[in-house]
Amino acid sequence: MKLDWFDRRPIAIVLAVTALFYWKLFFSDQFTFLDSPDHVYQILPWYQVQAAQWNAGAFPLWDPYVWAGQTLVGQMQPGAMFPLNWPLFLAPLKDGFINLKFIHWHYAAMHLLAALFMYALLRELGRSRYASIFGGVAFACGGYVGAIGWPQMLHGAVWLPLVFLLFHRVERAQSGAERLPYAILCGGAVGLALLSGHHQTPIFMLLGLTGLFLLFAWRRRASRARLSRWCGWYFTIAGVAFLVAAMQLLPMLEYAERSVRWVGADNPIGIDDKLPYYLMHEFRAYPITWLGAVVPGLHRNVNVFVGFVCLGLAALGTALAWKQRWTPVYAALGLAALSYSAAHLSILHGWAYAFVPFADKARSASHAIYIQQFALLVLAAHGIDRLLEAGPDDADCLRWTVRLQRVLLGCGAVFLAALYFQAAGGAMEAVPGDQFAVAAVSAFLFAALLQGRRRSALGATALKTALLLLMVHETAAVQIWHIKPRDDRNQIRFLTELQEFQGVYRFLQKQERPFRSELHHDRAMSLSAWYGVEASDGFTASLTNDILAFIDAWPSYDEGRLRLNTKYTIAQEPTRDGQVEVYADPNTAWRVYFNPNHGPRAWLEHAADNIETAAAGAFAPAGCGGGGTIEYTLVSAQAARVRATAPCDAYLVVADPYYPGWTATNHGKPTPLLRAYGGVRAVMLPAGENLVEFAYRPGSVYAGAILSGVGFLLCCGAAGALVRRRRLKSRASGATMKE
Repeated sequence: MKLDWFDRRPIAIVLAVTALFYWKLFFSDQFTFLDSPDHVYQILPWYQVQAAQWNAGAFPLWDPYVWAGQTLVGQMQPGAMFPLNWPLFLAPLKDGFINLKFIHWHYAAMHLLAALFMYALLRELGRSRYASIFGGVAFACGGYVGAIGWPQMLHGAVWLPLVFLLFHRVERAQSGAERLPYAILCGGAVGLALLSGHHQTPIFMLLGLTGLFLLFAWRRRASRARLSRWCGWYFTIAGVAFLVAAMQLLPMLEYAERSVRWVGADNPIGIDDKLPYYLMHEFRAYPITWLGAVVPGLHRNVNVFVGFVCLGLAALGTALAWKQRWTPVYAALGLAALSYSAAHLSILHGWAYAFVPFADKARSASHAIYIQQFALLVLAAHGIDRLLEAGPDDADCLRWTVRLQRVLLGCGAVFLAALYFQAAGGAMEAVPGDQFAVAAVSAFLFAALLQGRRRSALGATALKTALLLLMVHETAAVQIWHIKPRDDRNQIRFLTELQEFQGVYRFLQKQERPFRSELHHDRAMSLSAWYGVEASDGFTASLTNDILAFIDAWPSYDEGRLRLNTKYTIAQEPTRDGQVEVYADPNTAWRVYFNPNHGPRAWLEHAADNIETAAAGAFAPAGCGGGGTIEYTLVSAQAARVRATAPCDAYLVVADPYYPGWTATNHGKPTPLLRAYGGVRAVMLPAGENLVEFAYRPGSVYAGAILSGVGFLLCCGAAGALVRRRRLKSRASGATMKE
C-alpha cells in the first residue's frame, strides 16, 4: 500500500502544526497570554524571584519578598521543583527581569510535549498515523490544554496522555518482568505531574487513572491471585510517583501543616480542614456553558471548547467503533469527568468529596473537564480511522455520517439565526457575533467535507489535510480571548499597570537594607517580589500560622504589620498617622511614605516573656538596663548575618518568620533557634560581641531530593531495561531472518 505524506514524517508534522498554531508566542513579540491578576501579581513575581536566584548561582527555596518571607518549594505553585522550569529560570535576564519572551517560548513548548504524548498514546491504542497526528494537535491546541492560562496547571495536564500510555503498557504486558519497567515509568510520569506546581490537574489525573484500575480490578475479581497482583501494580505506580515527587511533596506537607489557605470561605482553612462543599458550587463547570463546546468564548471558570470537528468525529467514533475494546472505556471516562466537573449537580463528585482522600483539595471541579476532552479526542481518533477506512458499501458509516451532517447543518442554521438577530438588534460589532459566525462556518464546512467523502469527491490526502486545517482553524478562534496583543491598551491592562509602579520601587531599591514595604491597593499584589524589595504583604493563596500569630501578638493588625519592619508604605495618600512623604512619582499618583514608628528588623530582649524557651535550657538572662548594638552585614534571599554586641546575656529577636529549615550559628557554632512573639526567630546571645548567621537549610527538601533521586534512578533503570530488551528482540529477529 502506498503511503501518503502524513505517514512519512508524523512526528515532524505534529511538531510543525502545533508550533505554527502557537505562532503568536513562538514567532512574534507582539502577543502575550500573561495578562490577568494571577499572572501579573502572583505568577510573574514567583518566576522573577526564582530566575534572579538561579542567575545568581543559587537554587531558589525561599522567597524573602512576600509576607516577610515564604518558602517557595513548600507553596508548590511556584514550580520550584519542576525540572522543566529550570532552563527557563536559568535563561539570561533582561534588564534584571525574567524575559517574557522566554516565558512565552516555554509555555508554547509545553504544548509541543502535550502533542507528542497524545500522538504516542493514540499510536499505542492502534490508531493510524493520521488519526494520531490529528489527536495530538487537537489535544495540544484545543480545549483545556490549549487555553489554560496558569502555567503550573498546564504543566500538570500535559502528562496525562503519557500516564495513560504507560498504564496501557502495564495492562497489556504478559508477565511481571515485562510489566515492572512500565509501572515504574508510569509512576515517574505521575510524579512529574505532581512536581509541576499545582495539585489540581494531577488530582484529577489520579482519579481518572484510579477509575481505570478499578475497572480492571473488577474484571480480575474472579481470581484472587490476579486481583492481588493487579493491586500490587497500582501501589507500585503510586510508590514510584511519591518517590519522584518527594522533593516537592515533603516540603509541601511540611508547609501545609503550618499554614492556612484562603478558599473563599469566611475563614481560611488548614490541611486537616475539609473544604466546605458549598464553595465548590462556584467553581464548577456550569451546564449552560457546555454550549461553549462548539461556540468559542462561551465559558465560565474553564474553557470547554473542542469544536464541531472533534465533537463530530468523537460521535462517529463512539457509534461506529463501540465494539472495539477501548471505546466504551474512554466513553465512560469522558462522561464521568463531565459529570464530575458539574460539582454539586453530580453524585459522582459528592462521592469523591466524601470518600476519596484529598479530593476536596481540588477546589475547581470545572478543571476536570480536561479529562473529558482527553477521552473525547481518543474517541475522535477512532472516528477518523473508521471514516477513512469505510468503503462505499459501509451502511453503518453512511447512516451515521448522514445523521451527523443533519445535526451540523441544523446547528449552523441556528447559529446563523442568532447572528442575524444580533445584527438586527444593532450589535453587528459585538464580539459574540464573531463567535456564532465561527461556529456556523465550522459546522457547514465540516458537513461539506463529510459530503465530499460520501461522494468520493475528495481523495484521502485532500480529506485528511482539509480535516486537520479545519480543526486548527476552528480551534484558533479561542486564542482571541487567550493570547492578546501586547500593544493594545484596551486589552492588555495588568502588564501595563505593572509598569506604573516602576518609579516607587526604583526609589525603594536605593534605600539601605534591611527594611520592608507595604502596598495599599484595591487588590493583593506581589509586586515587591517582582522588583526585589522585601514586603510585609503580598498575593498568596496561603500564609504560615507563624506570621499570623506574630501579627496577632500586637494590639492591632496595623501595628503587627509595622512590627515586621514595615518602614515604607506605597500609596496615593497617607494611610497611617505620622507618615512622612519621601518620594512622589512624577508620572503617576503613587507615593512612598516613611513610617516613623516602624518596628526594627532585629532587637535585644532581656526577658523571656515573649519567647518560647524550651530549647534554651538553663539560659535565663537578667536585665541589665538595655543598650547594645545590632548591625546587619549580610542580607540575601536565603541567609542573613547580624553582628550584635550585648552588654549582658540577652535574646536577639529578628522580625523574620520562624519556619522549619532555618538554622542559626554564632561565630560558626550552632545555636538553638527559638520562636518569639508567636512566629519570628530568636537566638540566645552571651554578653559581648556576637556574629549570628541565619541560613535556610530545609531538611524536608534534602530528604525529598534524596528520595526523588532514587525515583529518577529507578525510572532511568526501567527505561534502560526497555531499551536493552528491544535491542535483544531486534537481534533475535535479525538472527531468525538470516537463518
